[in-house]
Parts: sequence; C-alpha cells; structure tokens
Amino acid sequence: MASVGTTSCVVTGGARGIGRAIAERMVARGHRVVVTDVSEAVTATAEEIGAAGLVHDVRDPDAHRAVAAEAARHAPLAAWFNNAGVGDDGTLVALTDEQVRRLVEVNLLGTMWGTRAALDAFGPAGGDVVNVASLAGLTPAPGYSV
Repeated sequence: MASVGTTSCVVTGGARGIGRAIAERMVARGHRVVVTDVSEAVTATAEEIGAAGLVHDVRDPDAHRAVAAEAARHAPLAAWFNNAGVGDDGTLVALTDEQVRRLVEVNLLGTMWGTRAALDAFGPAGGDVVNVASLAGLTPAPGYSV
C-alpha cells in the first residue's frame, strides 16, 4: 500500500464486530477510512473511531461505486475490505426464498460488486482487496446450506 496517511480504504459491514476492528486498525495506521454498513449505527461508529461513515446496502452495485467515490474524495483508494455478511442457518428446504436470495445477494454478489468497484477505483497504483469470510467459507458447515 502507499504510504500511511496518503491513502483511503473502505470497510463494508463496519458498524460493529470484525468490520469495526478492521476500520479502527486502519485509522490507527493513518489511513483515511470510509466505513459502511446497512445499519444507521455506522454513523456513530465512524464518529467514535475517526472515520467517514456511510449507510450502504452491499446488494446495490451503484452504492459500491458511490462508496468508492467517497473514499477517493478523502485520498487515493488503496484498500477495500469486503466484510459485510449475513448468516441464516438451516437446511436448504427450511430456508425461505427470501433468506436464500439475501444470503446470495449479500455474501456473494455484495463481495463481487465491492471488488469490481474497488478495482475500477484503484487507478494505476493498484490496491488490495480483502474478502472476509466465516469458517463456512472454507469448508461445509452443518446447518449452513447456502
């Protein structure tokens, strides 16, 4: 990554938990951080950690482009953390159509839209994309059919 303080980064799903911890670490390292979340709590989180905060639904490709543009207003984009995710457990038969759709749209398409927006925004210097996944992303997990 470029030198500290001269770059921005995006952390999706950053209002709490792992995303917030990533955002805090990046702020501590001097990066201009844009933290996003579908929850309005992102505003308070951003204020508390010294970042910019945006309400952002990762299912919307245009919203990712808007987030990338916001990050570029702070400094050249150098890193994008696809951290937003949801988890509904249950057998495929037991999950509703809406649950299956949400799981795919947030966990798969949200990551793809974020990666695409980041790659488009990095410019000639390039950048880093980090995709955060649960253990279910590494191996089949009982109860997590989707």
